[in-house]
Amino acid sequence: MLVYALPQIGYEAVRRGSTILPSLNIAIDRVVFRKLIAVSGLAAVVAIGLYFAQNLGLARWAPITRFLEMAWPVLLILAVPYMCTVHALQQNQKDEFFHMGSLLVGDLSIVDWSQIKHFVLSWTIKLFFIPIMFWELNMAIQAVDTALRSNTVGQLHAYQMLVAVIYFWDLCIAATGYFATLRLFGWQIRSCSPYPIAWLVTLICYYPFYGFLYRAFLNYDDDGYYWTTWLDGSPILLAIWGTAILALKFTWIWSNAPFGLLFSNLTNRGIVTDGAFRFSKHPSYISKNMFWWLIAVPFVSPAGISFAVENSLQLAAIGLIYFFRAKYEELHLSEEPRYVQYADWIEENGIFRWVGRLIPIMRCWRPPESDSPSPK
Repeated sequence: MLVYALPQIGYEAVRRGSTILPSLNIAIDRVVFRKLIAVSGLAAVVAIGLYFAQNLGLARWAPITRFLEMAWPVLLILAVPYMCTVHALQQNQKDEFFHMGSLLVGDLSIVDWSQIKHFVLSWTIKLFFIPIMFWELNMAIQAVDTALRSNTVGQLHAYQMLVAVIYFWDLCIAATGYFATLRLFGWQIRSCSPYPIAWLVTLICYYPFYGFLYRAFLNYDDDGYYWTTWLDGSPILLAIWGTAILALKFTWIWSNAPFGLLFSNLTNRGIVTDGAFRFSKHPSYISKNMFWWLIAVPFVSPAGISFAVENSLQLAAIGLIYFFRAKYEELHLSEEPRYVQYADWIEENGIFRWVGRLIPIMRCWRPPESDSPSPK
């Protein structure tokens, strides 16, 4: 993760520092002091969360707990010069950290509650997803290690190795994205989704909510009948099917790579139009769902047609969840004129432009106050 992030951070530090540092006036004044109080309060919340995670035996919190146990003194020491530097560069210095610090010291008369809301939502997103991404990254490392140590040979081993490496790369992008919300380089969270449904359909896709949802309603692959079993004995079809799966997995990572260190759910940290986004507004969601269909082959079941129909409907329900994730992202990002221009261009030039023409609800959703009519 550091190998992925540090070159980008170093480049931005050199590029900006060469022009900014000579005229920088760093000092700890009342405003900075309030911001540091907010940082201290945040550190206390994290410490309490890690304490309960350890005592409750939450395995998925173990990787981030081990990391913070080693890194917390360094992070707290760096927080002071970092906050002072950012403060000196800000035009509007009374940001969400200042207002949270004012709230913590009881100075309610100057608190901007919209800034408090932004602080709470931003850090809720980070504190929810960072432990998950760290655990997933740990699983990805183990998957690569297992593939490297495997004694099997042939096309299936090559396939497993490629999928493991792409999975690891994808998790590096995701995990560093949540860590690197650095205002110093313009990577901060500009806004969080204001739509409760967006939060619902996003959070249920992740632990611990997805585990319950999968076991109770969406266990589309509980028969254990995957594509390798279905196509066993047909090496040509196995190779074609596996190539299609890898192509979707590559598209998945190609969709996330343009975010760089700006990746995170439920946020606007800048509009991305490069890479696979030149062809579709939601290439990651589309490739991800198609990947699952080709892996699980729910439309084929040794238990009979009724099980195949049930499995297919369950996986289609997951696709419906991602449909609403995509549409509420559009609602959120359409607050920026640049995204509206981009969405209009995609609907005229994207590879799925014909879908929106046939099914109006598939076109870009806009907020009610938008100049463009909402397809809803």
